[in-house]
Amino acid sequence: MFFKRFYDDGLAQASYLIGCDGTREAIVIDANRDIAAYIAAAAAEKLQIVAVTETHIHADFLSGSRELARATGARLYLSAEGGADWQYRFAAADHAQLLHDGDQITLGKVRLDVLHTPGHTPEHLSFLVTDTAASDRPVGLCSGDFVFVGDVGRPDLLERAARLANTMEVAARQLFHSLERFRALPDYVQVWPGHGAGSACGKALGAMPQSTVGYERIANWGVSATQEDRFVHEVLAGQPEPPVYFATMKRLNRDGPAILGAMPSPKALEATALTPTVVREGIVVDIRAADEFAAGYIPGTLNIRAGRARDARDGHDRPRPCGRLYDRRGDYRVDVSRERRGDHSAGHGSGHGAARCRARGHRRGRTQSQRVCARAHSGRAAHPGWVPHRAIGSNSARQAHCAAVSGRRAQCDCLECFASCRRTQHRESPRRIRRLGARRTRDRTRRNTRLNARKAGELSRVTGLSLRAIAPLRPDASRGDAKRLHPYVRNAQ
Repeated sequence: MFFKRFYDDGLAQASYLIGCDGTREAIVIDANRDIAAYIAAAAAEKLQIVAVTETHIHADFLSGSRELARATGARLYLSAEGGADWQYRFAAADHAQLLHDGDQITLGKVRLDVLHTPGHTPEHLSFLVTDTAASDRPVGLCSGDFVFVGDVGRPDLLERAARLANTMEVAARQLFHSLERFRALPDYVQVWPGHGAGSACGKALGAMPQSTVGYERIANWGVSATQEDRFVHEVLAGQPEPPVYFATMKRLNRDGPAILGAMPSPKALEATALTPTVVREGIVVDIRAADEFAAGYIPGTLNIRAGRARDARDGHDRPRPCGRLYDRRGDYRVDVSRERRGDHSAGHGSGHGAARCRARGHRRGRTQSQRVCARAHSGRAAHPGWVPHRAIGSNSARQAHCAAVSGRRAQCDCLECFASCRRTQHRESPRRIRRLGARRTRDRTRRNTRLNARKAGELSRVTGLSLRAIAPLRPDASRGDAKRLHPYVRNAQ
């Protein structure tokens, strides 16, 4: 039996190419939108893709099963389980073979037994793979979004993403009974999940590419659960907020993704070409991380971060952009200078207190970013890489512009830089600067107090602790925006 796993880091999504060495026939399970990798891998191994299937109607990415079946002439196999509301609407037009629990797909000496495993979605299927040339016992389970390494598929997406009321508890109970079938499998059966760490289809997915039924019975909290009511409570608690695009993606995959013929190649634009007309008439994608996009962006652009899915959690391996885009109420600034670590000419990093600020040389009256800001205020294009713009009238608009030039809220976000910017750029009096600084600190403290009170409530729900067990949130003596939690609560979190 031939077996190859494909993994998309950006989606934390896995798909599989399984074939028979004797007949050279192969099947692809859960193909993503870019089908070139499957065709190339099959050609390299002299395999013919004769079947394409998927475990369920996906919500986190656009499926490539229909495209791959059309490109290779393969037979498309789709789930017929889950009731009338969860049927593939393009199945008849594509002459797909519908699958039910207990059906089989045979490729030479390789057999796939179809298991209906509802819970994550009503129509979800898993495929038990047997290499009959070696043994009559199964070798692995393509579990899709049913069982992951260390976790199980979340049953709340239909209610929280697709807005179908009163479905997540029913789905959680279906998932519990599906797991009984999983626990009945032999310990040696390998588990090939549809997602890895970083996916939003679970809350605690492991990073290992595969596992076994025996190990998951020991280490997976969901598989080891024996009480249904307790399992329902735990599987629904603490699930991350589903991305807003899930509902649209679910509908597109159900109705049938459009046949492209080939993957389109987006046009790369120079920064100076991003005029309001271009943004309005086309689709401009900003590939920076979400926090950098939130700090400044051009209205009408879409933020789709490039890089690994785990970037959203730990920030590692984040791609360095070639420039930053800023929104200035219709006046677009595009800094096209390439960023480098330690180079502050394109904006300072996030400073934490006066020590960091002094380490960067901010004791002088005007830093590099402030000089850039001064040139921008004067309307001169003396600094290379900056697009000329109209003069900005009000103090609030000028302060917003100074924040964007540095790439942060106010230079490096400390009071020293805030005061320096107000003094050097806006010619304000020391008394007004003190009053604005006090108001800024007071507003920040109030905002963070509300934020941490909400976090305390979330911790109470997740950990089961009462609010009395959570130490009162208090400002740190050195920073007004720092809050601390009791060590016991921090460990429980």
